[in-house]
Amino acid sequence: MKKVPIKDLVPGMQLGEDLYREGDRLKRTPLFSYGIFLTERSVEQIKRFFPSTRFVKIIDGELSIEERRDDSVVGKSVPQFPVNKRTMLTKPIPYEELLSGNFSRLSAVEMFEDSILQSKIYKNTKKKIKKYISNVNSILEAFINTGKLNENFVMETAQSITSDILEGNNFFDLSLVYLVELEEWDKITFNHSFDVGVLTLFSASFMSDQYEELTSLFIGGLLHDVGKFIYSKYKLNDMDYLVKKPDKLTREELEQVKRHVAMEQYIKDWFPNLPNRLRENIIYGILEHHERFDGSGYLRGKKGQNISFSGRLIAICDVYDALVRRRSYKTLLTPSQAMAVLLKMEKEGMFDRSLFQYFYKAMGRFPNAGVVNTNRGIAVVSNQNPNDPERPYLIFPESTEEVNTYNEVDIEIFDL
Repeated sequence: MKKVPIKDLVPGMQLGEDLYREGDRLKRTPLFSYGIFLTERSVEQIKRFFPSTRFVKIIDGELSIEERRDDSVVGKSVPQFPVNKRTMLTKPIPYEELLSGNFSRLSAVEMFEDSILQSKIYKNTKKKIKKYISNVNSILEAFINTGKLNENFVMETAQSITSDILEGNNFFDLSLVYLVELEEWDKITFNHSFDVGVLTLFSASFMSDQYEELTSLFIGGLLHDVGKFIYSKYKLNDMDYLVKKPDKLTREELEQVKRHVAMEQYIKDWFPNLPNRLRENIIYGILEHHERFDGSGYLRGKKGQNISFSGRLIAICDVYDALVRRRSYKTLLTPSQAMAVLLKMEKEGMFDRSLFQYFYKAMGRFPNAGVVNTNRGIAVVSNQNPNDPERPYLIFPESTEEVNTYNEVDIEIFDL
């Protein structure tokens, strides 16, 4: 380890410490993480964010960019998800029909399908997500059958989806993953694991554009429930029966399921070639995603900053996806209903407030593609507003353009 002045940093050096914003005294979210290899983009950012006279720790032994894995998207800035004007493909419905109550639920569904499911961005997103889900299914099915995790395949899949979001493709929107799965509901085996990985990546992309960091967080979310597979594979308890049980679990059964995060001895040697910081995003995401910021979680009852960064973030995404997922013993909530539950949990202190705000900004109070009710009638949420997560863009039946509710202050939005 050696100390180097920021003005002398060059691409290829490996960072030996976490770097935080000057004003982030609690050190919640690192701007640049221990173990990453600096790129031209990250060197430029560090020199802009910090005084040139400051010294940073660098790990001895440099690695050139050419010697690394595909680095084509490292250092690209986080996309701002610009909102494009979008037309609704159905015929405009007279406002009077809405007021009279003659606009049926079936009409609402048709409007929703035409305005969202027929759009180019949705079709392209669906195509890519189905490919990634297929890869994830192969990874986890092979793990169940052999007990071995194909780490190279995991990295390739994670890097592909991370590349898509960092490239800022206008025809790829991770926030639509839930909608893709609704269409594919009966065909997907491991959709919860995939969704949590995607939601973790999507939320984290609003905090950082560090390629390696985001990739590891996606993997942490993807593998967060791998303990259930391990317990089932090696018959450590009745996990296989409990996971597939059609009825609500008893208290004793729930205690058995909680053991799926007691995985350290099984996963401690995974991803040995990754820098410590990135390995910890994966390992501790698996071990700590059921801990709660107020100490009410399990298994160790960790509290506050004692919970890892990935554990705190994945916890939010895991709860959200669990709420919008139908089970035999419960009905699914709409995305906006699930968000209302999470807002309540955050106010009660169960989530890290700073991380929750990033998740909230990414998803919005009324997530994309949801159908909502307003004082003007029903509408489809077409996009989020970067100025206010509670004031999304909407498509109304009587209009062919998106309405920016941030500018239309008289519009009141409710759950459908």
